[in-house]
Amino acid sequence: MADIIIDDSYVAELAEYIEKYGETFEEFYERYLTLLRGFHARGVSSGNTADAIQSYIATAEGLKNYVADSAGVLGQTLREYLNEVDEADRYLY
Repeated sequence: MADIIIDDSYVAELAEYIEKYGETFEEFYERYLTLLRGFHARGVSSGNTADAIQSYIATAEGLKNYVADSAGVLGQTLREYLNEVDEADRYLY
């Protein structure tokens, strides 16, 4: 049976990268929402199209934190994975 080799430093770096990417995405998403709000306020402020844009903005605002939150959960899950592997293999070290 082949041994499984886990590169702890790579998994830890990956967790950090994912969390940072989630934060960066959240910043860009907020800029996107700001542009949409400005378009609605100054570009199309009444009528069916304005109502549709407002509905879209409301939906987009509701989704705003999901990527950053998911990235945080994934980063934490990767760290916990490393801890569990270390715990399970502690008798080998």
